Amino acid sequence: MYLADAVMLSKTSPTSTIHLTLNSIPHATATQLAVCGVRFYQDVARELVLLNGRETVGFGVVGVNE
Repeated sequence: MYLADAVMLSKTSPTSTIHLTLNSIPHATATQLAVCGVRFYQDVARELVLLNGRETVGFGVVGVNE
């Protein structure tokens, strides 16, 4: 698995586009999938708490290289 650094956006962020850069270049001879995941946090007393539950995590395939 090849990862990019996490990006944190607040609910009031004016940003509508994010750019991710891999920390290392993948070397594979098989089909490569690019997957983006989203986790949601709640601000509790100025501390971000990860929300756990089936509806609080999302991910999807954003690219395929054959």
